[in-house]
Amino acid sequence: VRVKTITNQNWEPKRFRGNIVASNSQYLAYVLASRSGYVIRLIHLQTNDRALLKKFNGEILDISFAHNHSNLLGVIDEAGNLYVYDIDKTNGDINKINDCLKLHIFNGVIPDGKTHLLVWAPYIQTQQDNGDDDNVMIAVSHDSRVIDCISN
Repeated sequence: VRVKTITNQNWEPKRFRGNIVASNSQYLAYVLASRSGYVIRLIHLQTNDRALLKKFNGEILDISFAHNHSNLLGVIDEAGNLYVYDIDKTNGDINKINDCLKLHIFNGVIPDGKTHLLVWAPYIQTQQDNGDDDNVMIAVSHDSRVIDCISN
């Protein structure tokens, strides 16, 4: 077993209901607290290139990739806003992410104490579909209320 330190981040010792670390076959993403709020650090696993995703409303409660070979990263913050990023490493530089924010659903004002989580599910193709394997479905829960959307 080989162990490699990636960050010296000291996360607050508390129970996290969602994921604050996510990975797929190319990237590692994790939540950090910064001076300007919460951010997500992205690391390309083969090149160790790094980038930051910023401008979230409060604490980030849950992050996850759609599946192991997808570059779709879903993020939900404490206001219940859903962000879906299409992370595409272009020209060998992770900092040149083109049109990274693919979807933003503004949830509005949610009372404090709400739990927001997200779950990805593979999109089940029908015969009318054009065979696009990038179709996925994401469900977002706001306590007992769930919304879903299909992305491609």
